[in-house]
Amino acid sequence: MFDELNQVRGSARRAEFDPSLFSRAGATARAGLGAAGVMFAFVLGACSHAENPPEQAATAAAADATSTAGPAETSAPNSSQTATASRGNGNAASATSTSTSTSTGGATTTTSSGTTNSVDTLVNDMKLNNDLVLAGVPPERGYAAGPGFVVMGNDPRGTRTPTWWNPANTYYKSSAYWNQIVPWMVIFDGVGNAATNTRVELRNMKAYYKSRSSGQWILLSQGTIDGENYPKGLNTTPAARPDIISLAGGVVSVRPPSTDLHFHGWCCARSLPAPADIAAIHITLQSRLTVHDPSQPDDRSAARYLIQVGGDYYPDASTKNSAFAPDRWNPGIGLSRSKLVGNAWQSYSFTTIGVGVQDPGGAAIAEAELRRAPPPLD
Repeated sequence: MFDELNQVRGSARRAEFDPSLFSRAGATARAGLGAAGVMFAFVLGACSHAENPPEQAATAAAADATSTAGPAETSAPNSSQTATASRGNGNAASATSTSTSTSTGGATTTTSSGTTNSVDTLVNDMKLNNDLVLAGVPPERGYAAGPGFVVMGNDPRGTRTPTWWNPANTYYKSSAYWNQIVPWMVIFDGVGNAATNTRVELRNMKAYYKSRSSGQWILLSQGTIDGENYPKGLNTTPAARPDIISLAGGVVSVRPPSTDLHFHGWCCARSLPAPADIAAIHITLQSRLTVHDPSQPDDRSAARYLIQVGGDYYPDASTKNSAFAPDRWNPGIGLSRSKLVGNAWQSYSFTTIGVGVQDPGGAAIAEAELRRAPPPLD
């Protein structure tokens, strides 16, 4: 298990959601290991963009959150250029996009529209193990090896939290709905990473939910990723502001930190319009490798950077992790496996489907339902 964590104070610029949010999520170990494995979810605050301000949640029904299948209509954008994702186990989905390349301060970006996702990729991001061992992460922790985890899943209530999570205030274990969602992501370095002149570009972070009542996938939030560098030992304060550059089209370029740090990013926290209407959650982003300094050798082939995506629920925008004492973290919606970043744009997604590890279980739609009615594949 992780050491106990103190509150993390976010920067003053993150005003949309409480800046002290910092969460981790635990999960059961692989079958036969006998001890609890642990995964985590970092939430350091909300994105600073002003679009889509939170609404107050309108529904607090007490019905059990069991999945109901329904038709959903989705459409992928038209394509004029086709490419294939170059790296990442289980991620050989076709990618279609229209692109224009530019260079800003040594970081090259592509202003692009199109899809890099597929239903197979969504499933594999939850079903497969990590592409590599994560450098500096103890192997007994659940997220160190993968696959993806679904924890609170499609049921944002305390009654869907795992048995290992036991706040003294029993309200947080009750059937009352939690009304906030925070999408997040992490850049890991894998064992064998030797790159020193490589950056990771990130774009198009979005959160969707599938409506029980309509069967449609509804966009909850989207925006530009921000974040901080944190010690791998999960110390209670950020180690440093990351080397992060904002580029055209909502793209950010991150230079991954030294081997004792991780970049932990987040985006677009908001209120849930109808917590009881959630049949599934889907959080996605796109990423690729670029060269940091074009005057130096291109060492992207030596890069072993991986991305994990996840999300957290909170009872409301003012809830701090200290409210969960003696636990001091959030159990989380869940998280994806960690997948390698390659030179081409790829999608990285967390989806509440019944593959991977389910803890406590019962909060995901079936893989077959996802395949019948997938979210927008953008």
